[in-house]
Amino acid sequence: MSDVELGLLDGVPVAVTANNYTVIVWDLGDGTPLHETRMPPAPHAIAFAPGGELVVGAGYEVIVLER
Repeated sequence: MSDVELGLLDGVPVAVTANNYTVIVWDLGDGTPLHETRMPPAPHAIAFAPGGELVVGAGYEVIVLER
């Protein structure tokens, strides 16, 4: 199962997917991946925080990814 979160990153519309130990940020304008992060525990939830950080739930952890 894959989780998807939509948001803006530096004013660019993006989709973020979490699946199979990987979090990928996609450019919605052209569908290309902008960034990929491997996670030691499999991610099971993702969300954008009000400050723009990406929050990932993985295993028993809550991980905040900052730029």
